[in-house]
Amino acid sequence: MTDAAHHNAYDQAFKYLADADPYALLVLLGVLPVNVPATITPLAKELITSTRIPDEIYLIESGQDRWIAHIEVQTRYDPEMPRRLVDYADRLRIVHDDLPVRAFLVLLTARGAPDPVPTEATLELGRLRLSFGYTVVKLWELAAEAALATEQVALLPLVPLMRGERSALAQAAERLQAVSDEAQRQELQLHFLVLGGLRYDVGELIGALGGTAMIRLEQLRESSVYQMIWQEGQAKGLAQGLEQGLEQGLEQGLEQGLEQGLEQGLEQGLEQGLERGLEHERLLMTRLLQRKFGVLPPEVIARVQTLGWEALEQLADALFDLADPNALTAWLNRTE
Repeated sequence: MTDAAHHNAYDQAFKYLADADPYALLVLLGVLPVNVPATITPLAKELITSTRIPDEIYLIESGQDRWIAHIEVQTRYDPEMPRRLVDYADRLRIVHDDLPVRAFLVLLTARGAPDPVPTEATLELGRLRLSFGYTVVKLWELAAEAALATEQVALLPLVPLMRGERSALAQAAERLQAVSDEAQRQELQLHFLVLGGLRYDVGELIGALGGTAMIRLEQLRESSVYQMIWQEGQAKGLAQGLEQGLEQGLEQGLEQGLEQGLEQGLEQGLEQGLERGLEHERLLMTRLLQRKFGVLPPEVIARVQTLGWEALEQLADALFDLADPNALTAWLNRTE
């Protein structure tokens, strides 16, 4: 798996947790105080005239206070990130009517991190000078007990990266096995292995799960990590990278479902490439539509995500002739 694919796999795991329970995550990271009521609204991540997309941004409304929380997550410290945080903050301010922006740089590991890690950045462009202070959250310094105490299952995959005894790891694994919804349990277990693999041997993590992390091929295909990998890189490189990255770590503890699924079915599925290409085209079309019309209703996005190859090609031809979201809805109605 390429470096970019590795990085995006961890990003995708964190994104799943951020989407699953944003309030619990914001409290854990210190973005919000405990037991303070707040309305949290996820915001569109496309920023004007920018090719970069921030990891997570939320509109926070608590009492009379309204502000934007920007969370950027890194597996390895990037020295360019402080400058990017300044750029993000300025663009967020413009897009969202000068609302205050508070940024949180979340480091999943200490790799590449200087001592101390900067908490302020200055961007100088001629006579223009922008300074911006932000909060650094070192996940390995946060107590695992804090995540366990929330009793929010969406935070359990972060426990292996947090400060604590191995008993906390075992407790998190035990709670994951107790999740009643099978699809949610499989998704959380997969992220537990992906994120935990930054610190522990994956075989040990599987042992913590009792050696019964039965992630079958059809369930793996439905996971957000699998979907991300389909959209990342070339089919051949992905087949080899995913096979090596997952098989080497997981084959010791996973039972027949994962072993046979990864070794036989997953490689064959990746090589076919058609599903990956279709998902990629749907994602690209959705982003193009949002750039033209702004934030679209979830039901419209869901309909675009069901379009086949021929319909996507027709929509690409019609895109510049559609004047507004209503015209897009009318086009979808005619196509179905």
